[in-house]
Amino acid sequence: LKVDIAKKVLKQAIRNLPENAFFNIVVFNHAVKVFEPSLIEATQDNKNKAYLMINDLEASGSTYTYGALEKAFGMAGRGVSDKAYDPGVDTNFVLSDGAPTDSSIDKAEPMEPKVVTDAVAEWNQFAKIVIHTIAIDPRIGKGGKGFVRFMKKLAHQNKGTYTEVGGDTKKAE
Repeated sequence: LKVDIAKKVLKQAIRNLPENAFFNIVVFNHAVKVFEPSLIEATQDNKNKAYLMINDLEASGSTYTYGALEKAFGMAGRGVSDKAYDPGVDTNFVLSDGAPTDSSIDKAEPMEPKVVTDAVAEWNQFAKIVIHTIAIDPRIGKGGKGFVRFMKKLAHQNKGTYTEVGGDTKKAE
């Protein structure tokens, strides 16, 4: 299952954080939820709490990428919009299995990827936050090649990398 791939990748990313790093987790389907109200230190205790939360994640709903990124940029603080300040976040990882949709719980409609990338360009106008994207099983991801193009563009415009995991991970164009 794609959710199991996402859980494995997310746990590995958290495991690799140094103890002096700070992190949070923003999960999204038709809604956006955060693990903690603010960034927390990557102590072993906090990592263990995160693993427990990750274990409880289930796949459901749509892919409200816009809302998740909006929440993540909100956690970054004043440095995102004011060049005189450093943001509280320097890197975001976006793990997704499909193209962006709106936040409808009943019948999610596709969201034009340009809406998301344009909003992120505005939120990240000083390009202080690197965004790495991880496409989960992109050959069968919701949105097909458009999904892959979106994830690649999001990473590229924010100085990040694009990675594919799960399924046949040959580069999709």
